[in-house]
Amino acid sequence: TGDYVSALRYLQFARQLTLRSGSECSNEFLLEEAECEFLNGNLLSAMTLSSQILVSPGEVTDKAEAASLIAEIHMRRSDSQLALETALAWLAVFGIQLNRYPDQAECDAARMLLKDDVGKNPYTRFRSLSRVSCKKTEAIMNLMASASTFAAFICPRLQFLILCKLLHLTMARGLSGASTLALSWYGVVCGDQYDEYSRGFASALLARELVYKHDFVSYKARTLLPLDQVSIWTMPLTYAIERAKAAFDVGVEIGDRTSACLALRHLVM
Repeated sequence: TGDYVSALRYLQFARQLTLRSGSECSNEFLLEEAECEFLNGNLLSAMTLSSQILVSPGEVTDKAEAASLIAEIHMRRSDSQLALETALAWLAVFGIQLNRYPDQAECDAARMLLKDDVGKNPYTRFRSLSRVSCKKTEAIMNLMASASTFAAFICPRLQFLILCKLLHLTMARGLSGASTLALSWYGVVCGDQYDEYSRGFASALLARELVYKHDFVSYKARTLLPLDQVSIWTMPLTYAIERAKAAFDVGVEIGDRTSACLALRHLVM
């Protein structure tokens, strides 16, 4: 319903009851509270709870989710570099090491490799995929999606490589919300860097279709956001403006203020 204040009040009361009973709050419980604080705009409280998860015993996947939230808090505070380093550091925990400053040749090679893996019909390739079922894989995908977003402001080539790796992982392990984000932003890069405007637009449209088909709620605004950028090359300006407005509306509806603010920036620009 979007009533995060009430939700937070219930969570805090439940945590007090848990502590009074002599039990410890699980990291999953703390993460729910941290996300609620974040959605309420209480960044310091969200950071405190997320940091508590990182130093507590528990599943590495819960810690990865907390790290993703910490990274987004850094972005909200206009520190994209720290946000990127946070996401990359946790990808390294899962054994994924990335060159922070790849050259154009690496990007070109990654693009060709991805084209070979996708085949001639991206719609057939991605529509046939089931949802990812492994929690660890989904955590890695979410970290990669976060890292790609922050890299766009720091090193666009790194963003492109992460998107390619995320799409390879999607084809190997299944779809997630992070997959639709990757498809959509890959479309922007196809047009911006390789002049493949129609292919890029098709990729973003496919991403929109999949994010609604599988109801990846938390990724809806983030997936819709690139559509106004990629459509500007092939569609009337009015279409791009409507797509930016749609991304803004969805961002507000689901509490994704970061995407809503970026969509508003697109409208102003």
